[in-house]
Amino acid sequence: MLNTISWSEYLTCIALLIAGYYTITGIFYYRADISSRFRKKEERTDNGVGQAPSLMGAIKTGPPKAIRKQLVAADELFISPDQEQLTASDSMIIGTIADLLEESKVLAKTIAHDNNTPEEGASLFQSLLQRYPQLNNAAYKDAISISLHHTCKNDAGIEFSLEQINDWWPTDLTPSSN
Repeated sequence: MLNTISWSEYLTCIALLIAGYYTITGIFYYRADISSRFRKKEERTDNGVGQAPSLMGAIKTGPPKAIRKQLVAADELFISPDQEQLTASDSMIIGTIADLLEESKVLAKTIAHDNNTPEEGASLFQSLLQRYPQLNNAAYKDAISISLHHTCKNDAGIEFSLEQINDWWPTDLTPSSN
């Protein structure tokens, strides 16, 4: 039976089926767009040119808005320091903070794995903070302490108070040589 069908008849039949499928699918999904396109043809004027839709809106006529003028005294102005200087020092501090937090997570997992006591954990975290004396006066010190509190609680399974963690920070501000 298949011998009676030629390749050209087969390909013509497949092409017609595909075209019919896409036509029906297109009409089903885009019927609103198609019907609006035919309606626009009916609404055209005598010269054959339709009304173009307004893309930008109407032109506003009337007086322009008044410009607000506000005077500020020179001593009330706040001018920030050079952004490049802040970026360089902040990026160094933020990089150091990232290193500290990464080491604290590793240390917390080690404490949990070795089943260390809270006193041993406190001693280990204190020695870790001794390696970062430049962060003692940083603006991020409280945030670091809170992060260490969560790391100890969640990763090491030991809960320290924020006061205990703040006591771990070095009191000597001279960097150690490691």
